[in-house]
Amino acid sequence: DGEYYIYTTTPKYQGWKENDENTVHVYVETPYYFPGIDKKYVNVIDGGNYTVKTALDSSIGTEPSPVITGLPQPQSLRSTPGFEMAVFVAAIAGVLFLMRRKKR
Repeated sequence: DGEYYIYTTTPKYQGWKENDENTVHVYVETPYYFPGIDKKYVNVIDGGNYTVKTALDSSIGTEPSPVITGLPQPQSLRSTPGFEMAVFVAAIAGVLFLMRRKKR
């Protein structure tokens, strides 16, 4: 679709240590689904490890990580609206045609 999402992190999230060398492993797993198929397909990007030195700061590692939202979910196939009615009308017309033919 040409859409790009940029995810960032910050030392304020839990798991980071103050006044230390923190190793961050960059790993992305993007799920996607085809319409009508409940199986999840995944693209994986392994970006490697990065070491980040943090300062002596009491605000490091204090906030919970954000909740991930908006991930793709399975989509059901949609039927053509009103198609059932067209089949029903055709069936009634067929029955009436056969009944009329038998009367002759």
